[in-house]
Formats: sequence, structure tokens, C-alpha cells
Amino acid sequence: MGDEDQSFEEGLAEEVGEEPESSGGPKIGFLSAGILKILKFVAIAIAALIVMVIVSVMVVRYMGQGTQAPAAPPASEQMEVKEKTYAYVEEAFQNIRTRTADTPPKSIMVNIALAIEEGDQATQTEINNKAPIIKDFLRSYFSNKTSAELGSEHEDAIKLEIRKIINDRFLESEGVKRVLFTELSIFEF
Repeated sequence: MGDEDQSFEEGLAEEVGEEPESSGGPKIGFLSAGILKILKFVAIAIAALIVMVIVSVMVVRYMGQGTQAPAAPPASEQMEVKEKTYAYVEEAFQNIRTRTADTPPKSIMVNIALAIEEGDQATQTEINNKAPIIKDFLRSYFSNKTSAELGSEHEDAIKLEIRKIINDRFLESEGVKRVLFTELSIFEF
């Protein structure tokens, strides 16, 4: 049987016009049998990979078909109330710097915007005219607080307190509707 295989290889090589190889098997065209086997395995691996990708895509599409992205949560009554539009007075209340009442003191820098009714020129003029006095009050207010008292958990209470003091002490009417901190930074000294 070994002679028959050898004679077949020689006959095949003669048909192609080449001499049989003794080490790598018959040479068909310009490739040896070993390289052809490797190429065959590579082609099978690529085909298997393509099949796996196709199956994965189909499974993901099938599994995702029943679930849809949740719609926006239903609006509650609180969410339906739109924020009122205000005019803001803030230029005069930028870069207020002072030290806290801590021991050792910490440096604080705050930018404040005062919200007033849209079109309320009287309040805006009054705030602009009294801006140096209000800014001095704000600097003094923050210098009498510790960094713990100025923490984010107290921010809403601080804003309400500042609004009430500005309206009561400095303005003729309740012109300031909200106080906003556009920046509040506390630094170690």
C-alpha cells in the first residue's frame, strides 16, 4: 500500500510537472500539502467565527425584542410646575472674599446672584445703588460662619437667611425672590 501511495504522488507530480517532495508531501501548484492543511484549518476557523457572530447577533436581537427602553417617567404635579423666570443681579456680588470663623481660619470665595422679578426696574436700581452696603454685609455674614456651617447641607438655609436679611434691611420691598451661589469655594489657609 505504501508503494501505491508513492506511485500516486509521483503520478500527480508528473501531471503537474513537478517532482515529488520527500519531506512535505506532494507539491500541488506552488503550495505543499502541509500549507494546504493549515489553510484549510484557518478557513474552517474563520467560517466558525462568522457563524458564531451571526448567531450572537440573532440571539441579541431576539432577546431585546420584548424589552423596550422605558419611556420618560410620568410627570408628577411637582414636576409640572415650571421654574419662574427671573432677572438676576450678580455683577456687583462677584468675588466676595473673606475668612471663615474657623480656628485656624479658612479662606472663602463666593459669587452670588440675586433673583428679582423680570422687569422690576425699581428693585434692580435699589440693589445697584446699595450694592456696596449689601456686599459688605455678605462679606461680614460669611466671615462669621465656620466652614462646617457653610457646608452644602446648610446651603438652602443660608440662601433663605440671606434673602430675608437683604429684603428686610436693605430694600423697600420683598424684591429679592431667590439667592443663588454661582460659586462657593472654601480653601485651607
